[in-house]
Amino acid sequence: MSLAYHASLAPDRQAVLSEFGKRTWGELNQNANRLARRLRSLGVGPGDAVALLARNRPEFLETLQAVARIGARMTPINWHLTPEEVGYIVDDCEAKVLVADDAFAESAHAGMSGAPRLQRGLAVGGPIEGFDDYAESLTDLDGRDLDDPTLGSSMLYTSGTTGRPKGVFRKPDATPPPLLLKFREVAACNPETDLSLVTGPLYHAAPLGLNLAIPFAVGVGAILMDRWDAEETLRLIDLHKAT
Repeated sequence: MSLAYHASLAPDRQAVLSEFGKRTWGELNQNANRLARRLRSLGVGPGDAVALLARNRPEFLETLQAVARIGARMTPINWHLTPEEVGYIVDDCEAKVLVADDAFAESAHAGMSGAPRLQRGLAVGGPIEGFDDYAESLTDLDGRDLDDPTLGSSMLYTSGTTGRPKGVFRKPDATPPPLLLKFREVAACNPETDLSLVTGPLYHAAPLGLNLAIPFAVGVGAILMDRWDAEETLRLIDLHKAT
């Protein structure tokens, strides 16, 4: 619930900036709470899985945070994979819900058709046949913090260069790796003056962990790039004073 903590301190400070929209800390936290309640209504509970197939956009973070606070397991999927590979991962991770970007509708359909455990799909950014609209599904739901948050987990997949992609699950109570401890030491960021620029896809462990999760944990907002571009990187650093 670190997001909720920072939202309580500075609800109007920008948490996410992207070409697909922006969110303040307060807005991001409220939507995460609404989605958490929506997922629970669909039967997602502690230990259950949610798959996410999306570009770098605010809804990616909302899904990540919602799953993290209901004890569920999050699997972001590489949208560069083929529809068949995406379908395999949605099934293999045992997802009950798939949140999918309309830009990847073909892969989303493969995930829906090939995963018998999947109970519902939520479409982000535009309609996907057979999926509920993400934004509409949050309408009228309570945005207040959950009374009973439960720490969730994640399971990212390998690229599949040696056969099928393989889920890598780290138990929530596992000892933090030495690299993470080192980054905690050096991540002395100031939420009032610092801003993180995310230049890689959030389905990948490095951008997700180093460019987003660590700054977010201390209340530092993020600029999300949809794709790498050198000139755009320099423009965003100059415009937003990314540190």
